[in-house]
Amino acid sequence: MIIMAKLLIADSGKASLVMSTEVFKEKVSGITISVVKNGRDFLQMLPKVAPDIGIVDFDLPDVDGPALIKHAREIFDGPILLTAYPDDRIREIIGNELFAYEQDGVCIEKPVNFEKMATVIDQFLISGKRILKRFQAKGNLKLLHGSGKKSITIKGSLVNLSIGGACLQYEVEIDPHISDRAATLALHLPPPGSSRTLTKLPSQICWIDPQKKLLGLKFIQLSEPRRRALEKSLRLSAGL
Repeated sequence: MIIMAKLLIADSGKASLVMSTEVFKEKVSGITISVVKNGRDFLQMLPKVAPDIGIVDFDLPDVDGPALIKHAREIFDGPILLTAYPDDRIREIIGNELFAYEQDGVCIEKPVNFEKMATVIDQFLISGKRILKRFQAKGNLKLLHGSGKKSITIKGSLVNLSIGGACLQYEVEIDPHISDRAATLALHLPPPGSSRTLTKLPSQICWIDPQKKLLGLKFIQLSEPRRRALEKSLRLSAGL
């Protein structure tokens, strides 16, 4: 059990709000819960509260839940759960908009079930389940580290790809101390309505495994066109 944690909820429905808060109080000792009733306030409160986990309802007065989650991802990389009444149209919207995130915890059907919510809390808050889906991807690529005359080109191939980063298999020995440093991933992505073009994605090297010649990247400050191109590439990888 987690002793302390912060939760931010966006929900205008009393019944689901009560159930969600009760489950968290039961599962997490000393939980601090902040509640807002619309998407605008949720986005404003995110940096102030800095929650460990968020919950948003699908049907908010000013925005739908999936759209709010995508906006929140620009400033928050923790787990955000979605509550919604079961409906084929809603399931389709959630699948289309949030396909890049782990589906097991993205949507909790209403009326909120205690056991289901408790299971998701265990997965994402206590066990630290990965938020982003990893997609199998292929292709040779270049990773540019440094700038100017000090720039280093690392050649390799994709192991997997996500909306937030990538895992690469590199070809030659590299300095393991370049972890946590900025880099640029040159990747062929498909812009809307045209063939694949070389796109440079600003990144940070998060970890390096010299024995397996693997390294992990986190994408940073992606422009909207680059993000759309990356999403399209992931959809193609997933066969969507």
